[in-house]
Amino acid sequence: MIKKKLKANEEDMSLTKQFERGILALGELAWKCLLNSRRSFREDEFKLERSDEKSIALGLGFVYKEESLQRSEPHDVFTFVHKTFQEYLAASYIAHNLRESAFYVLGQVQLEIEIES
Repeated sequence: MIKKKLKANEEDMSLTKQFERGILALGELAWKCLLNSRRSFREDEFKLERSDEKSIALGLGFVYKEESLQRSEPHDVFTFVHKTFQEYLAASYIAHNLRESAFYVLGQVQLEIEIES
């Protein structure tokens, strides 16, 4: 694994603010993967406008890259280092959107309720 030296902006020392867009994009994918019982995603599923933001977000250490062995249709897969990181990122994404009133949790999940007779 290649380590990247990430330096905080001199004017804004808050790493959370500096990497917020990338972390939120990872959080959205983490949430979608959790909903589908997945621990990994393809690189083309990761949507960020700027490629430098994308590479930095993928290099923060929350995911690792598995290169495709298929020669006909190669696609790299990124897997969350641990399910705890995936859950944290998903929770951060949900909390951010709840603060912005842009998220409806119950519309995203299916609840299985057993009725006792």
